[in-house]
Amino acid sequence: MIDKNENFACSCACAAANSTRRGFIGRALAAMAAAQPMLRGTPAHAVEDQIRDALPQPGDFLTFQSKSKRGPHLTVDDLKTAAKQVMALPVDPASGLVRDGSRLSQVMLTRLDPAELDETTQARAADGVVAYSAACTHDACPISSWDPKKAHYVCPCHQSRFDPKAGGALVSGPAYRPLPALPLKVQDGLLVVAAPFTARPGGGR
Repeated sequence: MIDKNENFACSCACAAANSTRRGFIGRALAAMAAAQPMLRGTPAHAVEDQIRDALPQPGDFLTFQSKSKRGPHLTVDDLKTAAKQVMALPVDPASGLVRDGSRLSQVMLTRLDPAELDETTQARAADGVVAYSAACTHDACPISSWDPKKAHYVCPCHQSRFDPKAGGALVSGPAYRPLPALPLKVQDGLLVVAAPFTARPGGGR
C-alpha cells in the first residue's frame, strides 16, 4: 500500500533540494558578476548564458554529455583503457553550470596506455586519459565512432580518421587538420581541464 504522507514528504524534499540548487547557482552568478567588472550590471540569465556558451576553460570539471547521466564529475577510473571514447562536457567550477550552449564544447575522453602516447600527447594527458574536440575538422560532424583495432577515432559523416595517441593527428579522410586537444590534469581525484583547446574547434582549415 502506498503511503501518501511518504510521497508528500519525498516531493517536498525534492522541491527543497531543487530550490537550494537554484539558490546556490543564483548566488554564484551574482558573485561572479560582482567580481568581474565586465559582468557588473549584467542580468543573471545573461551571465548564465555566457557561462554555458563558453568553450572549456582551465579549472573546469568534466561530466557526461548525456543528460540522463550528467551530474558526477568524471575521474580516471570512469574510463576503461582502450575503450570507445566517452562524450563529455565541461562544468564551470564556480557556478556548477554545464557548458552545453555550444556543440563545439563537446569533448571526447579516451583512456590509453601512457606508454603508447607520443611525447606531446603524454604532456597533455592525465594518467593516460586524453581529451579532444568532438567536432570533426572537416564539417564539424560529431565524431562518435571508434576503431578498436587501430585505436582511431572515426567520423561517421565522411570517414575521417584521427589518432588520439599522436595528438589527434589526421590519419585519413577529407578532414583538413588534426583534432584540437584539450590538456587535462588530475585534481583531488577528478579530471580537470588544464588549458584551453590547442586549436580552434570545428570544421574548416
